[in-house]
Amino acid sequence: MRLDPKSKAIELATLEPVVALSHATVWSVMKLMVEHGVRRIPIVSEGGKLVGIVIHRSLLDYLCGGPRSKLWVEGMRGDFSRALDLPIENIMSTNVISAPFDATVWDVLNLLLKTGLGGVPLVKDGRVEGIISERDFVRFFPEKVGIPVDYHMTRHVFTLSPSDRLDEACRKMVSLGIRRLPVVQENNLVGVFTAMDALSCFTSPTAYEMITEGRQEELFGKRIEQIMTRNVVTVGSGADLGTAARLMRENGFSGLPVIRKGKLAGIISEHDLLGWLFYALYPKRPKR
Repeated sequence: MRLDPKSKAIELATLEPVVALSHATVWSVMKLMVEHGVRRIPIVSEGGKLVGIVIHRSLLDYLCGGPRSKLWVEGMRGDFSRALDLPIENIMSTNVISAPFDATVWDVLNLLLKTGLGGVPLVKDGRVEGIISERDFVRFFPEKVGIPVDYHMTRHVFTLSPSDRLDEACRKMVSLGIRRLPVVQENNLVGVFTAMDALSCFTSPTAYEMITEGRQEELFGKRIEQIMTRNVVTVGSGADLGTAARLMRENGFSGLPVIRKGKLAGIISEHDLLGWLFYALYPKRPKR
């Protein structure tokens, strides 16, 4: 199915998306992300107006030693249990990039590519009416485009070792501004560690027990091999871009490791596919 660049983006969006109030705790917002499998949550006032947004990397920044962590490491004297009770308004981004309710498909595609964001709220009269993400566009990707994956993949891939610590891996993810890190042992791909893997770990019953007992260092020190996704879906470097899109859709992944001759050669993401969709299908700005 071909997208109409002049159609309204709201027609593709998730309506009535998951939102959180500005006084909700960090812990409750983390739980919402994991339970609903979303990477961003708009933050609203009691009156329902959009006042901020939180993405998964902002939470990892706060939890694992990024700039936001000073709020609890210094301000709360390292009390991690108190840190999780902090109102989300203290770490949310108030500079929210959004699109108007009546934005076109072309407008939103252009916005996502220019900003590098994975999704944006669609707003009407200050209220969030929907959220549109890269995934909403990738489902329209053709089955075959005649271009191999290695033409659009990211070639320089940052990786982890199975023995790396959870907090170190999260800091690496935040500093690089990425959502996933392949885990490599003796040049072989053995897993993938994602931001959602990290949040799932932090919100697990075991983690809650560690936190309430003051054993956060034990939690931070968990080895990546204990947390990572092991059943990794990959795509060959010579496969068609349409094959990568189909694998992402079928498995609910936003990116896939790319394999060449049995070794990790790169990563292809939904954002990479978005670039092809924008320039290949709509080489000229449509007339309104």
